[in-house]
Amino acid sequence: MAYDAKYMERAIKLAKLGIGRVDPNPLVGAVIVKDGKIIGEGYHTGYGMPHAEREAINSLTESARGAEMYVTLEPCAHTGKQPPCTAAILDQGIRTVYIGSMDPNPKVNGRGVWTLRQHGVEVVTGCMRKECDALNPVYFHYITTKRPYVVLKYAMTLDGKIATTTGASRYISGDFARGRVRGMRNQYPAIIVGIGTVLADDPMLDNRRQKDRTPVRIICDTHLQIPLDSKVVQTASKIETYVAASERMSEEAKAKLPQLKEAGVQVLLIPEKDGHIDMEPLMDKLGEMEISGIMSEGGGNLSWSLLRDGLVNEVVIFTAPKIFGGITAMTPVEGEGVNFVEDALPLHLVESEVLPGGDIYARYIVGPEPEEDEDSVDVETAEPRPIAKIQSTPAPQAPDGFMDADASSKNASAPIAMEEMPGVQSSQDDGWAEADSIPAHMPQDDDEDAEDAPPVELESRIVTEVLSADLNPFNIEERD
Repeated sequence: MAYDAKYMERAIKLAKLGIGRVDPNPLVGAVIVKDGKIIGEGYHTGYGMPHAEREAINSLTESARGAEMYVTLEPCAHTGKQPPCTAAILDQGIRTVYIGSMDPNPKVNGRGVWTLRQHGVEVVTGCMRKECDALNPVYFHYITTKRPYVVLKYAMTLDGKIATTTGASRYISGDFARGRVRGMRNQYPAIIVGIGTVLADDPMLDNRRQKDRTPVRIICDTHLQIPLDSKVVQTASKIETYVAASERMSEEAKAKLPQLKEAGVQVLLIPEKDGHIDMEPLMDKLGEMEISGIMSEGGGNLSWSLLRDGLVNEVVIFTAPKIFGGITAMTPVEGEGVNFVEDALPLHLVESEVLPGGDIYARYIVGPEPEEDEDSVDVETAEPRPIAKIQSTPAPQAPDGFMDADASSKNASAPIAMEEMPGVQSSQDDGWAEADSIPAHMPQDDDEDAEDAPPVELESRIVTEVLSADLNPFNIEERD
């Protein structure tokens, strides 16, 4: 069945308004269409808040009976902090539901599709799947592994240096690049750095933009060397801050624990590996703390530890038009390194841009480039499916027995670029409670005077004129 891509594009655009607000749950947008016009739309606005489908239903300008719903993620069919969205869809008499991504959460994982089809709703899955999947890599990884999604980010010169031979490093990248990094900090719940970065640069590790959230700060400090007068310690009462230290720390280090606690710093005792914090148990601990995503901002030993243990999901690099030289100058990744070329970590480029000022931004996903799926649309009739056929899968894809289409349309257009959005961070209760909610440069680029990258404006109100003025069906009256 053909679908109208512009409505799914709108749902994707709405979903991005939740960036920085919904993790550890996913970003989700929903649009309800009837007789060629949008009659309701919504997105998940924050953890614990109504799901995107219910937000769209709450904004209806007329009855949704017989209408179509476009939603970026499979609707939930269980009760968590919010009631199941499938029940709301059925209550409204919606005839067809177009879904972008399947939800790998074991509490969902096909049950939403099955429930709708069991009650006679036509369901089409895989609609703009690639674009919808791109909304939630953090959530997909976290919900299937119970570990944070890790982005390794740094700035370097053209010859791969992050400091001169004297250790000078302010500033490698330009103002625009540093502004973009602050926007990135809004996307992830936490920032992690090594103690060397704190000792060398004394960074604040915040985003300095009041509209954005301030991520949790994590310092890997095996021997608890962090100075009590450092910026991260002095501001720990205002910004959630953790120090990961060795569980075998010295008595001298233990003497600092009461002072750190009084300052608001929480110390996590973690086993050692090769003289440094063992990153795997640390990631397990952070996952238990419901930290779904982390941006690592150095230094070199921390970067190597994460890479060596297979914990990095993305690498984001800002390459500055500078050359430092020097055999002793620091590089982004240190440690023992690999012995052979064939041992190098495979990555594939997914995004790149030359920024104002000449810095080159490049974003890589760890692993070989996936093969392109052929675009197609398959429709399965609205017949009941036995729940026993639903199989849990570790990836965001439709389970066996369900139509699963990499849907395309004659009206399909290019995916919308990721915008920076305001956000806040909240906690989560035991388990994942919502099926419909989510989610580098070095610290020497932590510049108070840097200009932010120009923000991309997007409508904050829903059920309004959207996409373009020439689409008259979208020009609908707003409800009070």
